[in-house]
Amino acid sequence: MALKKDMIGRAAVFTGPGLPLEVRDYPVTPPGGRDVLLSLRRSGITRADIRLLEGRLPAPAPLIPGSEFIGEVRAVNPEAKQDALGNVLDEGCLVLACMQSYCAEWLHEVRGRNELAPDLSALPRNPETAPHFFGAFSEFLYWPASRLIRLPKRLDLDAVAAFLTAGPLMIRVFLEAGGLQKKEFVVVQGTGPLGLFAVAWAVNAGCRVLAVGSGRQAPRWEAAKQLGARMVLDRHSTSVDDRVEAIRHFAEKLGHGDGADVVVEASGNTAAITEGLQMARTGGRYLLAARPLGPDQGDIDPRPIIMKELRLSGLARFGLAEVSGFLDFLKNNTALQEKLSRCLSHRFSIAEANDACKAVSGHDAIKAVFSD
Repeated sequence: MALKKDMIGRAAVFTGPGLPLEVRDYPVTPPGGRDVLLSLRRSGITRADIRLLEGRLPAPAPLIPGSEFIGEVRAVNPEAKQDALGNVLDEGCLVLACMQSYCAEWLHEVRGRNELAPDLSALPRNPETAPHFFGAFSEFLYWPASRLIRLPKRLDLDAVAAFLTAGPLMIRVFLEAGGLQKKEFVVVQGTGPLGLFAVAWAVNAGCRVLAVGSGRQAPRWEAAKQLGARMVLDRHSTSVDDRVEAIRHFAEKLGHGDGADVVVEASGNTAAITEGLQMARTGGRYLLAARPLGPDQGDIDPRPIIMKELRLSGLARFGLAEVSGFLDFLKNNTALQEKLSRCLSHRFSIAEANDACKAVSGHDAIKAVFSD
């Protein structure tokens, strides 16, 4: 596992909005301080990454994009021997890098809400400055030991990578809204990673689940069914009224009143919100999990919220507890891991970074990753 002399690694570098990523070579050196050197096993490409490349998220250039990284520990220092949960870090073990907006060192700060803590270490850094590898679109990553989590054994890496951020976020969305009860009727709007994990989580909780997605994206459609959705309504071949009526009819058959007990907006399409509010039953819950993908697409009608006395909840972040809960969920559901792993539909090398981003921006992939 020792580092070879004059080792070189590749990274895909963002140089400005609308420009193709540049694949650059940098030297790989031993980590300093509390950092750990990781080599790539899986690195996910998210819609947020695409928005950054398109210029819809402000970011300095140059930088290495990406916020999802699973790596193998290549080198550690004596002061960097434990991960965020106190597990020992050995060379050769597998870890995930916590690259979201929380910091393990703030675990007991901000009234226990570590996901809301300021995280200066996550600010973009110039890859031209040594040790260079600061983002997930790369073959190596230097990251603080306190922001790593060692992966338990017997986990399917593809299942972890397919839902590395979608899983923990959706877990927090459900738990903060009071959790799910067995036999509740749940509707999930969207069949991307967020929506698919919502389907899997709700089905595992014993709920009856319907999804709304695009029939033009057959792999996502089939994945929702494989994960247990009883029906997937095509938003292209049906009207809003048709879909709302279908939800109400299904609720009546279940004896659940005039709609779903829980509706989850996981598409990022603001136009879906008014529709989703109509799908929820009187006294039901409407959960907003996806950040909007584009500009606002019209006013939201507040009448369903008021007249049906709906409970609304919206979340954008998660913390260490949810990451740990996500890994435990996978570990305790071995059979489900295989189904979730199939949602990792596309693999690329760092050299193929621009092709990878095209697959994500064009919705060809359910989940695309850079892989070793």
